Amino acid sequence: MNTTTNPILRRGAVGALAVALAGGILAVTPAQAAPAGTIAVPTRVVLKTKDFGQRMVRGYDSGQYPNQPAASGQYCDTWDNGADGDEARPLAGRAWFWWDAATENLGVDQVVTVWDDGAAALADLQHDTGYCRLAGFPGAPVLVVTEATDTTFEATLGLQAIASRLVGDTLVSVTVTDFRFDSPESDLTDEAAEAERLVDLAAAKVTKSRLP
Repeated sequence: MNTTTNPILRRGAVGALAVALAGGILAVTPAQAAPAGTIAVPTRVVLKTKDFGQRMVRGYDSGQYPNQPAASGQYCDTWDNGADGDEARPLAGRAWFWWDAATENLGVDQVVTVWDDGAAALADLQHDTGYCRLAGFPGAPVLVVTEATDTTFEATLGLQAIASRLVGDTLVSVTVTDFRFDSPESDLTDEAAEAERLVDLAAAKVTKSRLP
């Protein structure tokens, strides 16, 4: 079993990930946090310890932060990711990260984002045309899309397996990353299966919530 997410996560060992994220592009400051009265992503949509097939430690919770990528693994710097900066962004968002405490080889990211037009947001994710992008910029791993329907997206990106589901206007994404950098990039079968299993669990939680 294996996993990764954004450029920050791909830089170093899992032990430093929580620190990097806490001070990185997804860190929340009072000015960035969602204003009172706006849409909030509730805690009840997050994956629970019992949902994992092994002991996972949660190392990160972004809190209410609308400016999330649609899926962890996307690169959001429009200076060199091919976007023009005018693409749609989420109305609300929240992200969590876990790692396998026993081996530190496996990481799991869950991102929940709410959009004005969820179908358009999913299409941007599928075609890699949104504000945040998975590939097409210098140094990006090869993106291999394995499923794209009206409500689903699945792909591999380097050592990451990504699975997303559209529930109303809410996108739910799970990224499983293999931090063993010597692993063959072509063999993400276990990671892809785990990402699919977990995103279906997470989507069911969103369905039961009151998110749009």
